[in-house]
Amino acid sequence: FLRGGIWTAADGVVYHGRSIHTERHRYAEWRRQDDGRLAGVELYDLRADPAENVNLAGDPRHRALEAGLARRLATR
Repeated sequence: FLRGGIWTAADGVVYHGRSIHTERHRYAEWRRQDDGRLAGVELYDLRADPAENVNLAGDPRHRALEAGLARRLATR
């Protein structure tokens, strides 16, 4: 399923977040609301880490998974 949210940082910058969930993973992208630039990415293995404490984004072992979920999110 798809989920979205808005977060305002202490410096006043507003970020828009969108995430997609599968049975096993949650992938999220945070973009600056003013210009749409990607500001952060999150990837969690919900079976191994249900509390979402270990962000797997950027880990080379999960590159293909991250890219696939990013494509899916972009089409929604």
